[in-house]
Amino acid sequence: MFGTPEERRYCILGHENIGNEQTTIQYSTPSFTINFASTFEAETTKRFWRPSRLFLSEDHIITPSFVDTSVGKWSHAVDLTKAELKEKIETESAKGLYPIDIQGGGSGSSERFTVVFAEHFSPKPRLWNVRGEITGFEDNKAAEKEVDGIMRRFMEKNGVRQAQFAVALEGKTIAERSYTWAEDDRAIVEPDDIFLLASVSKMFLHASVDWLVTHDMLNFSAPVYDLLGYEPADSRANDITVQHLLDHTAGYDRSMSGDPSFMFREIAQSLPSKGAKAATLRDVIEYVVAKPLDFTPGDYSAYSNYGPMLLSYVVTNITEILDGLNVKLYETAAREHTKDRIVQESKNTGQDPVHPQSTKLVPGPHGGDGAVKEECAGTFAMAASASSLAKFIGSHAVWGTGSRVSSSRDGSLSGARVYVESRGTIDWALTLNTREYVSEAEFDDLRWWYLGDFLSNFPIAG
Repeated sequence: MFGTPEERRYCILGHENIGNEQTTIQYSTPSFTINFASTFEAETTKRFWRPSRLFLSEDHIITPSFVDTSVGKWSHAVDLTKAELKEKIETESAKGLYPIDIQGGGSGSSERFTVVFAEHFSPKPRLWNVRGEITGFEDNKAAEKEVDGIMRRFMEKNGVRQAQFAVALEGKTIAERSYTWAEDDRAIVEPDDIFLLASVSKMFLHASVDWLVTHDMLNFSAPVYDLLGYEPADSRANDITVQHLLDHTAGYDRSMSGDPSFMFREIAQSLPSKGAKAATLRDVIEYVVAKPLDFTPGDYSAYSNYGPMLLSYVVTNITEILDGLNVKLYETAAREHTKDRIVQESKNTGQDPVHPQSTKLVPGPHGGDGAVKEECAGTFAMAASASSLAKFIGSHAVWGTGSRVSSSRDGSLSGARVYVESRGTIDWALTLNTREYVSEAEFDDLRWWYLGDFLSNFPIAG
């Protein structure tokens, strides 16, 4: 960034992004100047992200760029005089850190510098690792070679660091492979590591509803708001049943009225406390129940995250249907995930819904998408391994309610992409730690063509 506040100029150098490395750059405009300190904190709260450039204008406005590659330990300094810069370089060099970027702005007594230090001048290379076994195919070695090749090509091209693939037959795992394409400072994925499931979480809610109905504790035709003691502003909402919520026909269309699951901050600020505390699931329900429906219940189907949230308020305990599987709630706060083996990766940040009065930015998977995950367990906030998913759908409907049926379910959220399918006699699952691959077409090719063809062309033993 060059020029004066009244007449800014920008220079951009682009190059081919082989391997789909993720970068961000936060810049000021004539009407908006970034807060460098808060921006820096938000960007580096994303695990393994670091500053790569701290561009400095003549009037000392910093334009920071951040990347997700690894250069070992790093540090930075800003607002340095020439003498301070020299002293800082000597101090950091004694620690084994060397300047990889120096920027300057101003002249004379107003001359200032920014600097980034690191252990390595160039990013560390990524390493390929595979864990797990394939045991249930007619030719396990050939199946292993084929699926490993498919996953490696996808992950290297799309920059995906962590993934799992699992296949089960009648609830018994016959293949579970975990894949890592990452630097040596990241965990090597194991088959039992858990990934954020996004909307695949909904199938646990559906199974719990089915369990309650089977045990005469709930009815598909039960009017939900009456069950919860609410009086909706739109009288049509009194007709919303459990089945409507399961079928996405309850009258809520996010393309018309927005998606409350990503509006926790806005909803909290609309309360009498005006954002002094985070909104709860109950607050979300009361916010929505005061609004008109988008259409009459039963008229048509429109995918809704709010419907499962409302239904999960009825179904508060799903432990009866998990049968010992390692399925957990994914907590919102980034501090709860500093030691996680799986890093749910996203370059995006957003305002914190847990502290609605704050302007603090947080990573997308940790509230930056607008969601408080503790309040969204039934719709997109559970975590599990691919093996747990494949085993679970061996006895539960992957879509809808009831026992196993051939179908599929998709999950997409900031920092997560998941796919599960029951096809023929087998059940399989795919988990990724990001949805920021080259394109959605790449993911579609992976799940529908490459892995689909693999499952069609390699017979199951017996």
